[in-house]
Amino acid sequence: MRLSDWFDNIFATSWQAIEEVINNQSANTTLAFRLGEVRFDKMEWLQQQIQHLSTPANWRGNSSLDLDPILALIQIIEKTQDEETRWKAAEMLWEIEPTHPAAGARRIIDLGMQLGGYPVALMVAILQKPDQKIAVLLRVYPMGSKDTLPPNLKLAVCDAGIPDRVVEVQARSQPKDNYIQLKFTAEYGERFSINISLEEASFTEYFVI
Repeated sequence: MRLSDWFDNIFATSWQAIEEVINNQSANTTLAFRLGEVRFDKMEWLQQQIQHLSTPANWRGNSSLDLDPILALIQIIEKTQDEETRWKAAEMLWEIEPTHPAAGARRIIDLGMQLGGYPVALMVAILQKPDQKIAVLLRVYPMGSKDTLPPNLKLAVCDAGIPDRVVEVQARSQPKDNYIQLKFTAEYGERFSINISLEEASFTEYFVI
């Protein structure tokens, strides 16, 4: 699957828009809340968060504090040198303007009961960076009525060019995780695989940027 196609709104049918999952709250109430958190004081909250993100240490450019919140978030995403700040700004933009081009692209796939009968979903999000590279965010969420992931569930990324280079994260038993994630940067044409496993059950998907 070519992830850069997502910027052109080309998706495999098995990958759902986040908004579809949020709207289907009867089937995924917990997940819908987690993906589309409602804030009654959203604009005030955004201004407060932007003040924390808009520091000279986080990005290069003029102060964004006086801008409209959407414009401020776009500037942070496009100019920050810090990946954590970039993703925090992107998640805020997802809440108020999820289809904006600067928000990148994200999709979720329901893996059903493939992992030992435990329902989970994989979310993949991508953002374009100023250096022409792509920032990638992977998250595994519990599905259905489950609030947390089963302990020892693993999310791993393997670089196709260097098979021995594997980065992974594992769900904890205490406190239990309501999701696990990995973040990395890749170049156009780079290939990698994602593996989600629980004991003997596993799911693998192959990607190219």
